[in-house]
Amino acid sequence: MNTNTANIPEGYAIPKNVVLNTDNEVVEVLDSIAIYEHDCEKDGHKRILTLNLVGTTPAHLKGWELVQKRGLMTVGISIGNGYFNKERLEVILMGMANYFAEVLIIIPDLPTLHSYLALGYDEHHAMERVKKHRQDISRCCRQISEQAESVFAKKNVNILTWSDHLFPKDYYRSAYDRAVAIYNSDDGFKESILRNTEHYILARLEGQDVQQLGGMRKIVEKAALYLVEEMAFHEMFHSIFGKDVIASYYKGLELIPDYISGFYGNPQNCRAGFTVYNIAK
Repeated sequence: MNTNTANIPEGYAIPKNVVLNTDNEVVEVLDSIAIYEHDCEKDGHKRILTLNLVGTTPAHLKGWELVQKRGLMTVGISIGNGYFNKERLEVILMGMANYFAEVLIIIPDLPTLHSYLALGYDEHHAMERVKKHRQDISRCCRQISEQAESVFAKKNVNILTWSDHLFPKDYYRSAYDRAVAIYNSDDGFKESILRNTEHYILARLEGQDVQQLGGMRKIVEKAALYLVEEMAFHEMFHSIFGKDVIASYYKGLELIPDYISGFYGNPQNCRAGFTVYNIAK
């Protein structure tokens, strides 16, 4: 095992069969690397942050190639997702900051509006809720990035929000238009988007009456634009950063690697890879 860091205990064995995340989703692991060991103050236990190859699409393989180069890593944060609590964020961001040359935290504030509007919030209250979540998660990430700067003596973690850094760009609008066109014309892509969105929405209904909201299909179709916007963002990675980029998440997502691999049409200038991180005890 090649860890390329002194922080990992010698001989630490990484299983090659599964990643078990907090949703009890079992994902086959084709290769894995431990990049950081973290002492958690809350319970006194050690946590190991690993990066994992979980597929064979061009995006997965590109991501694994880029992991070895240790260049630019992006960490997507889902607003309102309970997975991203302070303890996990500390392990993730400290580990990424230690291992990679540059780390960008991506906060999807504007896309999250689609979810809250679908759940029955009016635009004002949806925006207020998004703003609060964005402020809370940004504050937490800033504190951890400052901690990483102090520990590792390097300032290499930055935070980007959709509204301030991505949405105004012309190339984002072009990428979004292409994603919408594929969504409207490719039934397989659309159904995959809707299926993933339904899984997300079911965990966030918070007791609302589905029929009052227009039925599950209507709710899901409203919220689905969140994922369409995500497809556009991942397509334009190279246009934004001018270099190859790794996208990372705690789940083995199907749609993003497929989309940036060109399975639904060739993305323009897409030089991004995908990897899954996991926190192991």
